[in-house]
Amino acid sequence: MRLRFAPSPTGSLHVGSARTAIMNQLVSVANNGTLILRIEDTDVSRSTEESTNAILSTLKWLGVSYGEGPFFQSSREKLYSKYIKKLISEGKAYCCFCTQEELEEMRTKQLHKHISTGYDGRCSKLSQEEVAEKISQNLPYVVRLKIPPEKLMFNDLIKGIVEFDGKLLHDIIILRSNGSPTYNLAVVVDDHEMNISHVIRGEDHVSNTPKQIAIYNALGLEAPIFAHIPLIIGADRSKLSKRHCDTAIEDYQKKGFLPEALVNYFSLLGYSHDANNEIMTLENIAKTFSFSSISKSPSMFDLKKLTWMNNQYIRMLSDKELYDKAKSFCKDIPLEEKKIKKILLLSKDQLKVLSDIKEICAPFCSYKIDWDQKKVVKLLKKERILDFLKEFIEKLEILQDFSLNSLEILFDTQLGLDSIKKRDAAQIIRFASTGKLISPPLFDTLYLLGQQEIIIRMNQFLQEVPCQEKMY
Repeated sequence: MRLRFAPSPTGSLHVGSARTAIMNQLVSVANNGTLILRIEDTDVSRSTEESTNAILSTLKWLGVSYGEGPFFQSSREKLYSKYIKKLISEGKAYCCFCTQEELEEMRTKQLHKHISTGYDGRCSKLSQEEVAEKISQNLPYVVRLKIPPEKLMFNDLIKGIVEFDGKLLHDIIILRSNGSPTYNLAVVVDDHEMNISHVIRGEDHVSNTPKQIAIYNALGLEAPIFAHIPLIIGADRSKLSKRHCDTAIEDYQKKGFLPEALVNYFSLLGYSHDANNEIMTLENIAKTFSFSSISKSPSMFDLKKLTWMNNQYIRMLSDKELYDKAKSFCKDIPLEEKKIKKILLLSKDQLKVLSDIKEICAPFCSYKIDWDQKKVVKLLKKERILDFLKEFIEKLEILQDFSLNSLEILFDTQLGLDSIKKRDAAQIIRFASTGKLISPPLFDTLYLLGQQEIIIRMNQFLQEVPCQEKMY
């Protein structure tokens, strides 16, 4: 089995493209196949070296490996020209000299007559002499493929039998007026030359498939087997866009998502699997992979699910791995490395993404009470909650041995003398000492802050409470 991932370098690697790349690798691993990377950069006006480098870098970060490539279409134009000349010489393609104005006039008349719009093939009737004359006059032209008025059919591994009416395609352009091949021509030539056996790509390419099959037929070549993956959609079931979530993979990388989590998530997106066993490597998924398990319906992107999965992978990291991966997110944190490492290790369960470390470390850098939380109002309404805090501070001020153990003993002793719930007691101490309702484990947090610092903070908290009474 020979597969290919063929991105266009016109921007960053999109979520949908990354999912396609991962799916190709999954199928390749499942079938001991070869994955080929091809950069489809024939659109010179939009393709950039910057985008190419970004795509290659992101694929490497994701761990998508390929056995051959990258190959660049921009360096293969002589090859495409050979196939185009063959089609022209066999009368299966022709030069079209129609201007944009003529094409617009043609479309207007078709609309007026309520018939299918498209090129009417008029230039296919030009004699060789007329064509030669127009070329000698340096008139701009494109090359069109003659599309037979017959059904074009293919058996998709996911969608099943798909049919198109050749009459509706009209004669497609295979060479632009600037001399560059169109996407469909270049894809067919490359897939044939690279012996691609299976084409796995997004469902948005379904409309291109009959055009490509028409080119295969004209060249007398066998088409590969197709599998079109349903698209990824947003929660409102519309096409995934930035209003739903970040759409570039590099944005997830910058936020501290782990590549293993993304690969895991996209491998299972739209794939029938055991909901109780979702943390799986690509290699494990490949062991039982089947195209029949891929849903025919669009897959909804669930950022919460991806974030949960990312947290599961963070929890599995060793202490060293965690710090090495989070180090780049710690550059602007004004704490010594030893303390940051300690906070990181204590916060594994809370780190949804690695960039969360900045927010988790914030209470250790400065004190700012986040009063604007609904849970704060509920907490401050608890009976005796502030009395408990005052009594805890009094005991803390005279505590001789400040340690993790002594803090726990002090807390348990004070709790035993009161009627409030343990959870509420822990929450008021956490909130008063950090300004937040979430932190690393409470006693570790208090110990890292230091005895005098937490006393100062708790007293400041009590001073600010009267100003917040309107909240509760």
